[in-house]
Amino acid sequence: MKNWKIIKIVVILVLILGLFYDAEAGSPNRRGTAAATELLIPIGSSGVGLNGSTLARVQGLDALFWNPAGLARSSLTSEVMFSNLQYIADIGVNYFAASGNLGDFGYIAASLKTLSFGDIEVTTIDKPEGTGVNYSPTYMTIGLTYARRMTDRIFFGTNVKLVYESIQRVEASAFAFDFGLQYKAGETGFNFGIALKNLGTKIRFDGPDFERFVNDPNQPVGFPPQPYVIRTAAFDLPTTLELGLSYLYPLTSEHNLSFNTTFVNNNYSNDQYRFGVEYSFKDIFFLRGGYLVSPDVPETLEGIYDFTFGAGVQYQISGIEMAVDYAYRPAKFFDANQWFSIRLGF
Repeated sequence: MKNWKIIKIVVILVLILGLFYDAEAGSPNRRGTAAATELLIPIGSSGVGLNGSTLARVQGLDALFWNPAGLARSSLTSEVMFSNLQYIADIGVNYFAASGNLGDFGYIAASLKTLSFGDIEVTTIDKPEGTGVNYSPTYMTIGLTYARRMTDRIFFGTNVKLVYESIQRVEASAFAFDFGLQYKAGETGFNFGIALKNLGTKIRFDGPDFERFVNDPNQPVGFPPQPYVIRTAAFDLPTTLELGLSYLYPLTSEHNLSFNTTFVNNNYSNDQYRFGVEYSFKDIFFLRGGYLVSPDVPETLEGIYDFTFGAGVQYQISGIEMAVDYAYRPAKFFDANQWFSIRLGF
């Protein structure tokens, strides 16, 4: 009875947050105006191989990005994971996460995602070819996750994330929160998931580079310039509300197929329908494929990120579970994106 009361409270909380999100979502005119969109860059090769359709049954450290509730579905005492993404325009995305099982208290995890832009040369009006000085932006997201198995079928999880950005002498920061639920009908059959992601504070750049000295037109000639601070606008984070459904179908005792789908409602972008299929052999070898549909995307932008493909190997060596995954996503205007992930479980 106590567990069911907790479940009701969690469900009501997520529904209330979902209604709040819907009220704040605004009109289509707000598309493209969100900040900190690095929060939307996918993490984890297995989930990307399914094109993000894995909301309902993702588990372990792979779940931190897609649905934090899945962390509580892990059968391991602890996990560590490293992932690297070769993103667009020679941008690298590195990700590290670690988790632990604290028994009846639940699961906790910590994660770090950083973007690597390389060195960028400083240019000015007087020296458009470069001044000889380089800089490198810092984009970083630090996350803390808590997840708990509410019953043998229902799981809850939440992320707290600190988003930090800096470019030369200006910087911005914000807090973001994720809330997720998963329902597992059984070892096979249907799974259901819901997640509200990137709900948080506004983000605004500030710093010495926005400070200027200007002449006051109301003062006499020769009056010294006065300090002036340019105040930038504050922007919302790219919040999403996601619903997922999956079905695990055993072909034989050794061969399994899972069918996955997720609907993503974006407050600053077009809605998406994600589909994915995964084949597994003895839970050792995996093949994955995914497809994304976004009906409202303008014709000129269609096909940017439609298909994804992936594969993975998972094996136990001396009591340590090791998984290596790879995902590939063609891009319309850029080089293809590639993810490499390594996960160790104890």
